[in-house]
Amino acid sequence: MSKIDIIMATYNGGKYIENQILSILQQTYKDWILYIHDDGSLDNTLEVINKYIEIDKRIVLIDDEI
Repeated sequence: MSKIDIIMATYNGGKYIENQILSILQQTYKDWILYIHDDGSLDNTLEVINKYIEIDKRIVLIDDEI
């Protein structure tokens, strides 16, 4: 099987984003990259994303400075 690209859009999802990322991390298939684009969240969404970027290099934040 080939590598899978997962795309996630976020906006003020701090309440849910950690469980979403954990769900992806717990999958049995491991050959993937998670690309996350945040649309200018005002809550702790980016903090949670950055926490998991440090834990797993397959998680990538698309930063277009919005």
